[in-house]
Amino acid sequence: WEIHARKIPYSDMNQMQIAVAVATQDHRPPPPRNCPAPFWELMQSCWTKIPKQRPSFPEVLSQLEDMQFVFNLAASAHGGGRGGQPARTAARVPPRQTGAAQQGSPDAYNMPKQHTPSPTHASPNQGSPGGVSPPARGGGQSASPTTPASPARDHLMNAASAAQPGPASLQVMDEDPQQGNQLRVPTQYRTVSEAVQNAKDGDSVVISAGHYKECLRVWGKRIEMIGEGSMQELLIEGDARQPTVSVGSGAALRIHNLMLQGSGQQVIDVSGGMLQVEDSNISGASGCGLRVHSGGEVSVRRSVLCRCKQHGLHVAAGSRAKVESCSLFENGECGMLITQGRSSVHVSRCMVSFNRGVGIAVDQEASATIEDNDLRNNVRGPTSVGPTCSKSVQIGSNLT
Repeated sequence: WEIHARKIPYSDMNQMQIAVAVATQDHRPPPPRNCPAPFWELMQSCWTKIPKQRPSFPEVLSQLEDMQFVFNLAASAHGGGRGGQPARTAARVPPRQTGAAQQGSPDAYNMPKQHTPSPTHASPNQGSPGGVSPPARGGGQSASPTTPASPARDHLMNAASAAQPGPASLQVMDEDPQQGNQLRVPTQYRTVSEAVQNAKDGDSVVISAGHYKECLRVWGKRIEMIGEGSMQELLIEGDARQPTVSVGSGAALRIHNLMLQGSGQQVIDVSGGMLQVEDSNISGASGCGLRVHSGGEVSVRRSVLCRCKQHGLHVAAGSRAKVESCSLFENGECGMLITQGRSSVHVSRCMVSFNRGVGIAVDQEASATIEDNDLRNNVRGPTSVGPTCSKSVQIGSNLT
């Protein structure tokens, strides 16, 4: 609070007044001016009156790291460095594993990354128009393709409560990390499409640095695609005729550390399947960056959906999405659009800004929970809720 407010709390009160106000009247400092909503929510949870309801330090650290990652995305997109150099951003350092975490806790988002040298056999992508890479994490070291596989082998996403509509608990990969094989591109398979076609349930397609111009289809299998090394040197680019990645009914796909671009209607199209996206960049579609429909279910975390001609994310036709710690900006219409009955989203700790329409629009009897987000600087306002959705949309504390 002192860092954001730049002053001492209760500076207009003496010690006795402070003691009485805090102890008997549950008085707390007011929200600092221009303080991002996620920070303010974290402050309030830390000084709640009942100690057992306060977050632990590992929980505080995890939330701060997610916030840092999202804010660094915004800095890299809007505040580039001098002389054409990208803005410097702090790395997201995984917290120490203690207690239960050392006993095989499934908190795989916080697992330390291993260093893997970038391969030299593939031509790196030199500049990716429209895309913004999330800042490096773990001191700039490359992520090992075997280490981040755990989230997919645990659960696709956490169960959403009734008050927070979103995808139910799903499982993309089996929990045994040794079950699947690794199919490496381009050392074992020349193209990503060839590796995906040959992958079986539980397999991981590990993609080395390069610029891959192809469209991928995942149908009837549970696999993951993992970028090896720096995302800034790894681009999968589709064409104008079809989505860069299509996930069909009966399929489950996990995407980690990939930059995906397309000039078609969608960069990623999920039709009745399941998708988990982590630490990735989706940009450049003539329509939507990610479209989920026909009962599809997705989880998107610590990722960017930007610079699409229509929406960053469109959830429709009875589909569900959970979006956490993401950045959706500079899209031609809405940052996020949720439409049609039974569609639902849960959006938290995201930056949805600088879109030409509203930040988040909900219409046609869809439902949503929108809390702890930065929704400023959208041309048509932070949110839009249609008349048929007024009872099914919960808007919590957001920065608007």
